[in-house]
Amino acid sequence: MRQPVRVWEDVYLIGSAELSHPYDCCVYLINAGELVLIDAGAGQSFGHLVDNIVALGFAPEKRFSLHLTLARVKSQKGKEQLKDFLFKNRERSFGNFIIDSVRLKKSVLTPKGPIYSTLGQTKLTGW
Repeated sequence: MRQPVRVWEDVYLIGSAELSHPYDCCVYLINAGELVLIDAGAGQSFGHLVDNIVALGFAPEKRFSLHLTLARVKSQKGKEQLKDFLFKNRERSFGNFIIDSVRLKKSVLTPKGPIYSTLGQTKLTGW
């Protein structure tokens, strides 16, 4: 497998189909004083992700301050379908887009469905 890579200032690619596990999408680590993990792979690559964090020189005992989930599948059938889709399309491009801000969302589950609210937002600069 390949080595983790710095993609911009304090942003590192530590996981992907080539870096950690064939089912993983891009897993990023941001060093913001505390380590911020964006996505966490497909669940079968934890050891590789930790190894890649250590390979970048970060202490393995340093705790992550935040974990952002970019996709969530509720059923095992849906999980398997998503894994298969991601694996089959791992070389496919779905286009480009610009992410210029990040919002921290709160989800309150109710009988009528979730209610979402924004707890905070930050603009991304330097792009």
